Parts: sequence; C-alpha cells; structure tokens
Amino acid sequence: MKYVLDTNIVSEITKPQPDSRCLSWLSEHVGDCCLTSITLAELCFGVERLPEGKRKRDLSRKYRFLPQDLQDWVLDFDQAAASEFGRYAAEFESARGATGLEEADIRDLQIASIARCQGWIVATRKAKHYPFVDTVNPFDY
Repeated sequence: MKYVLDTNIVSEITKPQPDSRCLSWLSEHVGDCCLTSITLAELCFGVERLPEGKRKRDLSRKYRFLPQDLQDWVLDFDQAAASEFGRYAAEFESARGATGLEEADIRDLQIASIARCQGWIVATRKAKHYPFVDTVNPFDY
C-alpha cells in the first residue's frame, strides 16, 4: 500500500512538538510514502508568505532540501494527472452542487488526481477535502 502525504502531514512534522500519533504512523509507513509537486509548492508558498524572522528562516532551511532529498519520492502533476484532474474536478463540483472551484480546492484536487493515477491513498488530516479517493488520517493512530 502506498500513501501520498497531504501538505498538513508534512507541515506537522516540522512543528516544534509534532503530534506523536502522526509521527508514529509515519515511522511505520515511511517506506510507502511520497509527496507531490503540489505539496512542495504549498510548503514553499507557506514559507514565502511568512514575515521575515526566525520561523521563516527555520522553515525555509527545512524545506529547501525536500526536493533534493526526496526527489525519488516526489510525484509530479503530469499529463496523466491533468487528465484525471478534469474527471475528478467535475465529480467534485457535481457532488457539491456548485460550480467554480476555490484555489485551495484546486490544489487538493490536484493532489487527489495524482493519488488516483497511482492508485494510492491520501494521508491527510482533512479527509473531507478528498472525496472520491481513499484516505487515512495519521492523527487517528
């Protein structure tokens, strides 16, 4: 079984006192986890919007090496994911009964589309953001 880590899982492990259940789950599944290029973009955006200071420097240092250290574990939003995104986004809108997606919806849908292309499970604290794809919540362990 393989897992795509949502951004909230990756950001949890950079906290001064990360949730022990999440860390425990990650240590059990570390060899079966990957990130997406969308998560990397969200992490970089989160750092860039912080005011200058110690927190921004610390997070920037932690995230700077993720693409290099995890290059074999980063799934890109490629042509297959783009095609899946079209199907997934239409399902999402139809189920919600509304049209028009918000920016955060789009990023989550992109992550979900990558996971669906791979047949993998999204590890997230916010399963409701990922309808129509299998999820697991590492904070429940």
